[in-house]
Amino acid sequence: MIKSTTFITKWAYAVVRITLMWWITNFPYLILIFASFGVENEGQIGTLMLTGLVLLPFIMVPSTIGTLGVGREFFKRENDFPLFLTYWKYLKREYVTGMKVGMVIMILMSLFYLQFSYYSMLLGTSSGLVFILFMFVAVFYFIFLLTILVDRSNSLIGYFKVTGQLMSRHPVLMISMMLESFLVIYLSARFMPSLLIFVCPGIIVLLATHFYNECIKQEERKETLIIREDQRV
Repeated sequence: MIKSTTFITKWAYAVVRITLMWWITNFPYLILIFASFGVENEGQIGTLMLTGLVLLPFIMVPSTIGTLGVGREFFKRENDFPLFLTYWKYLKREYVTGMKVGMVIMILMSLFYLQFSYYSMLLGTSSGLVFILFMFVAVFYFIFLLTILVDRSNSLIGYFKVTGQLMSRHPVLMISMMLESFLVIYLSARFMPSLLIFVCPGIIVLLATHFYNECIKQEERKETLIIREDQRV
């Protein structure tokens, strides 16, 4: 009983710390969220969305890298470690690369939104469902990419290539990550919307880190089996 309580407390504490760290470093987005409550027309909504998109490579992506670094250290140590120093270490080390990745994400999102705006006039509501599905998959693709970025060094194109390779090699793990994240978001929105702000970021960071670690473990097992087969031959 004591061990289970300690386990739950440890993970709950990690979720709270990571979520708090993510929102502190994404404070401009909190302002945009609060500002959205008072919008009166579509023009104001567009301005807020554009502002969030422009800030993405400079604030959201680097801060997400920092919090993913915190999640990585949590899985490695499983005890107390300097939160802000750990965050700063990963942010400082990967800021430039994160900014480049963020620029790519911003450009791709902008292009897709323009295409969505065009095809929504031709296809109607069906295009909206496609857009939502694409955005959901794209978000987790980029989260997984940033998780890889935290763990290894590569070229900009290399990060996108490795992400695609790992996701295609481990579809069950990837689908599990997306489904579990979706359940967390859905249940939070359904029963306690405040959890979307206070809990979800930390949980998604830990889920992405966990499933990345599982992918690496499976890759290492495959390499071990290949080496053993080569030795037998």
